[in-house]
Amino acid sequence: MKTRLLAAFLLLSPALALAQDQTNDPNLSRVDIKALVQEHDDAPSVPGTVAPTVPQAEAPEPDCSFPDCFGQRSFNERLAGDDDAAIRDCDEGLRQDPTHAGILQVRAMAYTDQGDYTRALADIENAIKFRPKDGLSYYVRGVIHFNMLEFDKVIDDETKAVALTPADSKGELAEAFTERAAAYAILKQDNQSMTDLNKSLGLAESPEAYGDRAILYARQGEYQRSIGDAQKAVAINPGYSNGYAILGGVYFETDQYAQALSFYQKNSDTLAKQVAARKNPVPYQQFYLSEPYTGIAACQLRLGDKDLAAASYKKAIALDPVWTGGFDAAVKKMPIFEFLPKGKAANQELVKLVNP
Repeated sequence: MKTRLLAAFLLLSPALALAQDQTNDPNLSRVDIKALVQEHDDAPSVPGTVAPTVPQAEAPEPDCSFPDCFGQRSFNERLAGDDDAAIRDCDEGLRQDPTHAGILQVRAMAYTDQGDYTRALADIENAIKFRPKDGLSYYVRGVIHFNMLEFDKVIDDETKAVALTPADSKGELAEAFTERAAAYAILKQDNQSMTDLNKSLGLAESPEAYGDRAILYARQGEYQRSIGDAQKAVAINPGYSNGYAILGGVYFETDQYAQALSFYQKNSDTLAKQVAARKNPVPYQQFYLSEPYTGIAACQLRLGDKDLAAASYKKAIALDPVWTGGFDAAVKKMPIFEFLPKGKAANQELVKLVNP
């Protein structure tokens, strides 16, 4: 859900759903998500979000012959960016046990990564049917609805997730609050969003929650607080590309163009590494890769180098032609975006610069 800010360009994004295999096997019991992995897919786990590099397991994956093993292996494969392999293992696990809620959760998330929301919803509805009091399934369904831009449904699902998740499952509760906060922010209900983000961070620190709160602070003009939260996000995970995007956007909005440029470049470099680490592409991947170049171009424009700015903006267009239409076209393609005032002005100038 997964937060981005480019050239004073805001994207509130949810944390991409994580799930553990919920079985009777003590080795596969409910765990604190934050302890399992450092972070989820980058940006909002909206389609197009690029997964962070996940350290490979030191030991080889086990040969599976029973559902729980297939479920755990598919979970690991998805985190490694191999959704096709994850789905194949889920298929086999579900062939052996069609009612396995944990495997259905993992396959729903893998389908979400691929933008196949029809199959993702079908799987998570079945998971809810087989395990109706499992808050994690409602959390996952909320993530799917976020990707479908159905934000009222996100709030409903994450409210159910909060109600059903045990108090000692702090990682999962934090994720649900972060997800609901992102939906509130998109709907311009900033007070509710800030309340949820503070609750999330009180349970477990995460780059996503700090990133989303940084967005709210930037929108309110509290730039130093925004910078502070974005810095905390990248301190937790230096591979969190959205944190660099936020820093670039806030420094741009405060006329510190050289600093903004360095953060946009780091955002671009980090995203490129994340894409290279994935075995499968994600929806809107080219669009997300194109975004940092709009920030880079805006900085170069304000620093007085129109030729460099035009070249950078043309790189964005080469990755995704939507940028030929500038701000309006980008928002139409991805309605969860918004520009801060100076970023919007710069983008309009860049469109005229490359398309006089």
